[in-house]
Amino acid sequence: MLPVHFGPWQTVYWWFRRCVRRLLFWTIHDMVLMLDREAAGREASPTGGVLDSQTVKAPLTAIRRRWPWLKHLFADAGYDRTKLMDKAAFLDFVVEVIRRSTPKDGFKILPPRWVVERTFGWMICWRRLVHDYERRLDVSEAMIHVAMDALLLRRIAHH
Repeated sequence: MLPVHFGPWQTVYWWFRRCVRRLLFWTIHDMVLMLDREAAGREASPTGGVLDSQTVKAPLTAIRRRWPWLKHLFADAGYDRTKLMDKAAFLDFVVEVIRRSTPKDGFKILPPRWVVERTFGWMICWRRLVHDYERRLDVSEAMIHVAMDALLLRRIAHH
């Protein structure tokens, strides 16, 4: 479904995979995220993050290498508490498990939980991300980075 002037899809995919292997989309994402945070008057590197059990299980050691100043993690109740807490303590993370509101309490917005749901809502605006068509994890991750990069670049342009 590419426009004709893009050329054969195989060529476009070859270039895309080359960019994925060189971590280009990942690098762009980290840079625009830091620029967006600074434009909003915040520190460039985040100190808090959200883990959601519906997404790929996060390797906490990779998170520490990528974002060394990250200290506080919010996790949903789907994670294996013992394993998560042991690994988090080893890597000097503070983990707060956010439980969903119960039906008897009614609907309540839980700010850390809302960040995850809002982000999923933004990603669904990208038709390619509505369903997971990818067979490769690295390609799926790159498509998410492309979508979030576009969102962040649009926000930066309007600051």
